[in-house]
Amino acid sequence: MISAEFRDIVEALYTKAKANQVNWIVAADLGVGGRHDDFVVSLADYAINIYRNNEGQAAVTVLDSRGNEIVNFSLDSSDSDFDMINEMVDIAARKTSGVDEALVALRRAITQEGAVGKPNPTKFRGDDDLPF
Repeated sequence: MISAEFRDIVEALYTKAKANQVNWIVAADLGVGGRHDDFVVSLADYAINIYRNNEGQAAVTVLDSRGNEIVNFSLDSSDSDFDMINEMVDIAARKTSGVDEALVALRRAITQEGAVGKPNPTKFRGDDDLPF
């Protein structure tokens, strides 16, 4: 369970995350963590790191401006606050992967008038042979 002293902070972050108002960063891009599903929001003097740990728990770490851990807590699936943190991790993953922007672009391309798709596709990435 989230302690009373941090509950309002976590709930406010959750509200902003659901409203797509958090600039999440993949933790590994900042040299923090490196776990799968690991994200950070950087604030003026602190950062909040949310992630799923190896035990399947949803976790939160608060870091100071020097990267020192000042608060850390983990919640397992039986905890009443687990779903909130777990959903925040999912929201951060969607935001950092760009999936929502991709869906908008795909819908626009597929629903346009006339034929869709490139008539003469070129390689999309590197040396792979995918024709798009």
